Amino acid sequence: MQILCVNIKAQIYGGEVVFNVKSLFLLMFSCFMLSACSSSGNVVIKQPLTDQLQSDKSVSISVKSLNSKGSQEDTENIVAALKDKLYSMLVSQGVFKSSVFSPNKADYSLEVSVTDAKIVSNAARLMLGVMAGPSSVEAEVLLKDSMSDKILTAFNVQGSSAAHPMSSETGYENAVRETAANITKALKK
Repeated sequence: MQILCVNIKAQIYGGEVVFNVKSLFLLMFSCFMLSACSSSGNVVIKQPLTDQLQSDKSVSISVKSLNSKGSQEDTENIVAALKDKLYSMLVSQGVFKSSVFSPNKADYSLEVSVTDAKIVSNAARLMLGVMAGPSSVEAEVLLKDSMSDKILTAFNVQGSSAAHPMSSETGYENAVRETAANITKALKK
């Protein structure tokens, strides 16, 4: 404990600065604790939206696994959660008037293929902290006109939870929410 009371002198831009090791340690610890505190995601457009979507139309949603790199159980949980999240989010955000699950027919067909799914357990998160990494979802998305089967847009989407164990956004549900939100944003453009 004696070492924490030692001061360190450093020359910065010709001046002398004195650091207390305890203060320096607390600053570094705080930065470490605050890193990776929120969920995130991104979209990579492969084919831009060709026609403006009509918000008074309906969409048929299909979410499936496509050679996912994640475990089968993780992938099944994420596929089910993503399907439910998209069902409500696409309507509540005003992208479509109504949504149904495939094979029910609608004006548009949204096909989501989960290519990677990773769920980090709470136990792993507590034991390994940020080194356990985030829960994450990666998927390929196609939106088609159901009548003509024409592809209107195609993109890859990714969503991940926070990696930090003290964050409120560490569950895989947050990765699913980010993925659904990014799909919704890409379709609103």
